[in-house]
Amino acid sequence: MWTRFFPAVEQARRLALGDGTTGGGGVIGEVVQVVSDFNFNASDSDAYPTSFFYDRALGGGASYLVAPYPLAAATLFFRGAQPGAIKVVGQVDDERTGVDLQASMIMSFPPTGTVPPALDPNNTRENTAKLPGAGMAICSYGFLGESDEQTLIIGTKGRMVIETPRIVLPRSNLH
Repeated sequence: MWTRFFPAVEQARRLALGDGTTGGGGVIGEVVQVVSDFNFNASDSDAYPTSFFYDRALGGGASYLVAPYPLAAATLFFRGAQPGAIKVVGQVDDERTGVDLQASMIMSFPPTGTVPPALDPNNTRENTAKLPGAGMAICSYGFLGESDEQTLIIGTKGRMVIETPRIVLPRSNLH
């Protein structure tokens, strides 16, 4: 999972989770939701239905080839907790190839403590209710269209976005 080790991803995780000693999360408070997507139009570069993307025998399908990226990004911000519930809805190419082409997944992470919903003692002016460790992750992945390919981390006190890597050329190379 090479994207997990991008410096931007490692820095976002450090900022979002803090040092783990305060119990109050990082710069965005406690993480309550992560939204991550990875969708692209595979037919732009890989011929349908002959490409390995669409070949079950060769490991084709969106769940195998692209789902691990948003799934890994989403779970990275819940301190190693396992989701308590997972729901997935998707589309399968039943007519020709039998592979899944796109899907959306929602994961619910249970509270990590037995403390009932309460006000965050560090954020009482805003009456922020919280369940320690609880959260939701929403992932989207597929071969049918282009998405932002980003991860949004939402906390009790703010949010941050990890954007897709972009190539920026110096002005002298733009002619």
